[in-house]
Amino acid sequence: MKIKFTPDKSQKSLINRTINAYTAAYNYISYYVFATRELNKASLYDQLLYKLYEMYMLGPSMVKCAIGTVSARYELIHEINVVWTQTTFSYDDYYFQWKKDYFAAKNKVSFRTINGWINIPISPNSTKKYFDNKWEFGSAHLRRGPNNWVLSISVTKRKYFKSVQGSTVNKNKTALLVQANDPPPKGALA
Repeated sequence: MKIKFTPDKSQKSLINRTINAYTAAYNYISYYVFATRELNKASLYDQLLYKLYEMYMLGPSMVKCAIGTVSARYELIHEINVVWTQTTFSYDDYYFQWKKDYFAAKNKVSFRTINGWINIPISPNSTKKYFDNKWEFGSAHLRRGPNNWVLSISVTKRKYFKSVQGSTVNKNKTALLVQANDPPPKGALA
């Protein structure tokens, strides 16, 4: 699914500053992981939380996401390559995580920034079919144009069999939460 939107100058600035902070934090964590060979996420979190907050204004959940991203990259490199090599990140390596970094509704998209959540109006016509509780949202990637920006969101269609009070039951009678009806993160869509 692609959501086109036009952020104002202050929204563009906040989103850019947040992605720049994440990118710098990724590279700081990458340098630390490369130097120490530490891949335990809990240990990295304990060792780097205050430093990353101080340097890049990333809150605890943002630090956790950044450490997870860097750890995943190093684990992948280690699986593919026997040689321990350092990895670097660029602006375009940042992916927004559903309900952690972004939230979408029929008429707006919200982004978590280093200054809190911001809401940007979108055209409901382009996305309304995805808000019928039949789709599950995943990570999203942002493409910036001179005027309009596009958020490309990975979506997966769910298989439903029968509705039961706000949840759905599949063939194995396992309840699945209806994602589109879940409350947004605190501060999103305010």
